[in-house]
Amino acid sequence: MGPAHAPAAGPPPARPAERCRALLHCTIRVTEPENRPDAAGAATPAGGGGRDQGRPNDNKNGADTMSDSNPDCVIRRLWPSDREAVQAHFRRLDGASRFQRFFGAVSDDGAAAYAARSLTGAGLVYGAFAGGTLRGLGELRPAGGARLGPEAEAAFTIEAPFRGRGLGTALGRRVAEAGRNAGVRRLHMRVLPGNRPMRALARGLGAELRNAGRETHAVLALAPATMLSLWHEGWNGLFDAVLAMTAGR
Repeated sequence: MGPAHAPAAGPPPARPAERCRALLHCTIRVTEPENRPDAAGAATPAGGGGRDQGRPNDNKNGADTMSDSNPDCVIRRLWPSDREAVQAHFRRLDGASRFQRFFGAVSDDGAAAYAARSLTGAGLVYGAFAGGTLRGLGELRPAGGARLGPEAEAAFTIEAPFRGRGLGTALGRRVAEAGRNAGVRRLHMRVLPGNRPMRALARGLGAELRNAGRETHAVLALAPATMLSLWHEGWNGLFDAVLAMTAGR
């Protein structure tokens, strides 16, 4: 997207990958209102997620928001070719973030082993890239089956230095939309009581939260897919594939 006519002299035309990134940036910026909650790191998936209902939020409780200070945010699906980036992301997570994600302490080797399996397991995985580096992860997993169905699980991780930039919100929206278009009707997230950013993200997506012993169970009801949502998912998938192929070039 650009001017209707090119000037007589100027910079060389953008490469295809740059055009895709620019378009994705515009998509995120337009559909991501300010003051939306974000996630620091969800725990092990439990089954269900949510569609963002566009609720305003005052950014309390550690919630993150999308801002103009982060124009290089790109959300795309991850593939087995992204394995090294995913492993590096999990290694960079601090101890508290790993504890919130896995409900327990996890070593560097344990985090790397999970990262290696995450891209070949059932479900879908999405990444949030800032400045070309993977800084956040959103997982959509089947609940009690080999395929995505009416019940599914979601989990998120965001590296601590990159919270407050809207990465978790953008991931949550993308994971929820992917689940909706895959036939998921209820998206579940398990959250530790002290994980306030994740609780804020779940609320912002429109999920119902209820205490379940030593954790909080968030359930997001998703609307059925429409022709428009499926069309949008198809275009997103095309851009994801292009960006994955051009990563690092």
